[in-house]
Amino acid sequence: LVELLDILATYGISIDKYKRTFISLMDKVYDLKSDTGMVHTLLDDRGSYLEITATALFGYAALKGHRLGILDEKYYTWGIRTCEALTASIREDGSILYAS
Repeated sequence: LVELLDILATYGISIDKYKRTFISLMDKVYDLKSDTGMVHTLLDDRGSYLEITATALFGYAALKGHRLGILDEKYYTWGIRTCEALTASIREDGSILYAS
């Protein structure tokens, strides 16, 4: 969705509706993230395991949304934490922890 916002804005298309949806979705995921900044496989089930692929996706969206001026500073901080989690999840042999 963050990519769509960027593309539509480039063509001068109104993004207000999509922007509100994006902010609402990111607010919800932000509230559901773990203390590490990672998200769970089932977002609303803290008993499910942490998952790095979804964490990377939401981290990217948080950082780009912040860069575009759509999301505030807390999302930048979260995005950086997701990058740190991703880096920490890559083993020396190149395999990735917490991936499904």
